[in-house]
Amino acid sequence: MSYPEIYIVDGELRGIVKQLLSPWKVKLIKDVEKADIIITAQEPICTSTPQIIIPTTENQRYLKKYNIRMANIKNNSITVSIKAQVNMVKIRIPYRPKTIIYPLNENFIHRISDTMIVLGLNLIEEYRRHINSILNPKISTFYKLVAKIPIPYTVIPETMRSKILKTIRGKNCPPNITEYIQLDALRYLLLEAIKTLTNKQPKTKIISKITITHDIDTKKGLERALKMARIEEKYNIQSIWFIPTKQYKLDKEIIQELANVGEIGSHGARHAPKLVLQPLEQVKRELEESKKTLEAIARKKVKLFRAPLLQHNKTIFEAAKQTNYAYTSTTPTIELAHPMTNSPHGSKTIYPIEINGITEIPVTILQDHQLLHIHNSCTKQAITYMIKQARLIMKLHGTPVLLIHPDYDLAEKMTVYEELLAQI
Repeated sequence: MSYPEIYIVDGELRGIVKQLLSPWKVKLIKDVEKADIIITAQEPICTSTPQIIIPTTENQRYLKKYNIRMANIKNNSITVSIKAQVNMVKIRIPYRPKTIIYPLNENFIHRISDTMIVLGLNLIEEYRRHINSILNPKISTFYKLVAKIPIPYTVIPETMRSKILKTIRGKNCPPNITEYIQLDALRYLLLEAIKTLTNKQPKTKIISKITITHDIDTKKGLERALKMARIEEKYNIQSIWFIPTKQYKLDKEIIQELANVGEIGSHGARHAPKLVLQPLEQVKRELEESKKTLEAIARKKVKLFRAPLLQHNKTIFEAAKQTNYAYTSTTPTIELAHPMTNSPHGSKTIYPIEINGITEIPVTILQDHQLLHIHNSCTKQAITYMIKQARLIMKLHGTPVLLIHPDYDLAEKMTVYEELLAQI
């Protein structure tokens, strides 16, 4: 067998490991006798098969025999050094866990025998924590106030909105993606432990190529989208165009042409910040109506949903699933000044992930609005940044996803946009 066969003792752990290893070719089996490796959050099974132990309160008595103990490190930060993927890209990921085990070592993989490894983190607790931050983001008071304004938030001048976000971004430089993929640190740790015990390097399932997406927030953006699409055709690029259905008058001919050269996705009804604060039935109604409107115009199935302002929570994912979207793409991997939270926020992963029963494809590269208006990048700097981050994500066999608005400066200067396309 060219890829590891894994037996997982615990039910919840099985689901978590399945998610974490989803980008790689591994096989989860139910017959312990046929397994190449066993993963458990309990005490180890009596067998010669190699085992990975996830430290939890349930197996602390066993781990004490090896002088291993769990400790709460509160707000202290650690750095996880990982050689990720088949080409052994070494990255260092700052991490702020709830608990770790002592004694510490550099790579957080504690080999206590030839056939047994203890991970340095409670994989279950850390995974839950990351998913909870996506499902239940901490919405800022300022955002809630803006959402309650009875007129469109866009009446607040763009310069003022950007200035507010700039005050909380933390630093001027746009983020290096490897500093913010803490969810992927869990993936890489588990992958390294499997390789260490089995001498098998799981191969990636993902064919890493750049995906370009566009949120068409205004009528001007819709009109400009056709020019962008024609340039993309020169480079054999098919983009995804996310369109709100009640923000402006829809031009059916433009939408049909965009559907012919790419894919149409729903961007909700209006480009408003309220979606994340609404009850499930109301969100479902909006997503369903938007889907039907776009399908009637495009004459194609609409499979993707992205909320305005990259809003996301448990309700939005559930509504997308119940209204028969196949995918969402509504979280950034990281934004240092996310509108919802007024703080650094994102999914912390460069891979697709199943959330609440639907596949979420994160916007893995910082979007043009953040680069141009929050980090004060010029268009040339924005392009350089996007290309650099895309290449890094491809080295890690992730999914590079760009978000470029037809409404902003990067699309206004078509020669600059074409320069970006030529390099990817």
